[in-house]
Amino acid sequence: MEEVRAPIEYKTERLVEPEVKPNVRKTRKGKKTTHDSMIVMEEQIIDDILSRDIEQMMIQSQIEYVEQMQKEHEKELLIRERRKENVLKFTNVRNQLKRIGKMDKDIKKLEDILEPIIDSYCDDDSRRFDFDKETNEFIIKHLKSIRLKPGEFELIQSLFK
Repeated sequence: MEEVRAPIEYKTERLVEPEVKPNVRKTRKGKKTTHDSMIVMEEQIIDDILSRDIEQMMIQSQIEYVEQMQKEHEKELLIRERRKENVLKFTNVRNQLKRIGKMDKDIKKLEDILEPIIDSYCDDDSRRFDFDKETNEFIIKHLKSIRLKPGEFELIQSLFK
């Protein structure tokens, strides 16, 4: 008699993926788990945001600096232009005083009085100068003796009234 064998039963293994819980660490040895990698990703995102914010603040600061420098440059150009205009206003008066001052002591004295006043006016110094009555009369008397263009006498008088 022959023996009949039953078919061999093969063991079937079930392949099941283990459940991974994102908030639970799998190892104790410091290997990064899902929770750790999420923290690292959050830190990277925060670092990226902070670096972008810092970069934007630096760019904004540079823009503000350039704008401030442009304003200062424009202001400086305006002051230079105003100074040129003021110097041109008094060019004839200065030339007359220098030319006549070589021959007349009183006009030379007048030039010595008026030159610093005119210079300070040209430098945009808005001070008004007060003189005693004698000096004031001396200036007016000798200014009238010089041939000045119309309006120049009043312009010089406006500096010390």
